[in-house]
Amino acid sequence: LDARLLRHAHGAPDPHLAVLAFQLGRYLTVAGSRPGTLPMNLQGIWNPHVQPPWNANYTININTEMNYWPTLVGDLAECHEPLLTWLDRLADAGTATARELYGARGWVAHHNSDPWCFSGPTGRGRGLGELVGVAVRGRVAGPARRRPPR
Repeated sequence: LDARLLRHAHGAPDPHLAVLAFQLGRYLTVAGSRPGTLPMNLQGIWNPHVQPPWNANYTININTEMNYWPTLVGDLAECHEPLLTWLDRLADAGTATARELYGARGWVAHHNSDPWCFSGPTGRGRGLGELVGVAVRGRVAGPARRRPPR
């Protein structure tokens, strides 16, 4: 595969390379996001580190949803289940965060979260991004499952 990629990088035509890459993406999604498991994160289940970069958390400003963009077009709707289940739990945790931090109804999630659905700001104010929950829910989960707001 390395030689094939190198030839393609130097302009050699390889019409089947895109198909191979797409199928690899499907394989990684199936392997990394099955019903009853956690959603895919920044580092994946193949991470070899005890303390991985970014704590292998969910960066929910864009990265988490990018992991799931190909699932519906790849005919892998069942692989959305871990993300949707986790988002439901995140919304529950974020309801308390919205009330306690902002005196607001609804729910909020910030820049990073984790398997335990942490929804507060992270870092010295750099973790603000109050609409990331809406963004993830709307752009990824929305097409997979429409739900009324809480």
